[in-house]
Amino acid sequence: MESSESIVDETPQSELQGVDTNSLTESDHIDEWKGPQIHNVGAEGDALASHGGAGTVEMLEVVHLLQDAGIPACVVGTHPLGYYGAGRVPIVWELCVPQDQLGQAADLFKSEPLSRLYEPWPVNSPIPMDLLHIFPRFHLKGVHFLFFLVPTSDWLLDCDEAKCEKSPMGLPYPKLEYLAQSLLDTQRLGDLEDLVDGMNLSEEWGEEHLDLNRTCDVAYARWKNEQIRASIPETPFSEMMEMDAYPKPLRPIWQKIVLPDRPGRSKAARTDNVLVFYLLKYEEHDHL
Repeated sequence: MESSESIVDETPQSELQGVDTNSLTESDHIDEWKGPQIHNVGAEGDALASHGGAGTVEMLEVVHLLQDAGIPACVVGTHPLGYYGAGRVPIVWELCVPQDQLGQAADLFKSEPLSRLYEPWPVNSPIPMDLLHIFPRFHLKGVHFLFFLVPTSDWLLDCDEAKCEKSPMGLPYPKLEYLAQSLLDTQRLGDLEDLVDGMNLSEEWGEEHLDLNRTCDVAYARWKNEQIRASIPETPFSEMMEMDAYPKPLRPIWQKIVLPDRPGRSKAARTDNVLVFYLLKYEEHDHL
């Protein structure tokens, strides 16, 4: 059996590149703690976004603009969880683009002609184990619609079209197995629990579709912690913002999450969520 130290020193499962924070504008950085702003959805007087404020049409337009510029993209964050039946209310749109095209994607919306329609928007205050506060966010002028551009390195995902599926509205979401692997690898375990419950995933499903024969990606955790430390003021409590950076085997984590009697897991709720998911996939719905 390999020691924990040997696992840590192995070549990381992902080839990570740090976010080039030097290329971000001053407004992309947080200068001081100003309290949570996660529900900030636009400017006073903005019109309601499409489909009752969901902003699906606006998000689809952003995806098309990026694709026309040769930048693949897929929706990440809470929206894919809702798409797969999880009991989550999506608020923040997060669009994942290739790491090496993040700057290009941001420049697209900062430059003419799109700068007439979109404007950079103040980012969120930091939350634990998260980097959303360092990534570019944009506002559609006159509409309660905001979106983040986030790099694939933060999600350990590939935006390739073959690894995505489109919602009834045409939004690209990571396929179920790729999303589950991403949540497991990046230690977004609360989100993974909701995904498991939403789709009623089993231990056997994970054995068939996921790579469980390794540990979580320590190189990713170290990279993310470096980004967190560089983006927040140092305080006696700043270490609490960081994620665990030691090699935890993935199989036991998966086995624990899919336990039928896991606290908070309701079979009735899972069955209803799965039914809703398939109705959304095979019937006409205009909000996903």
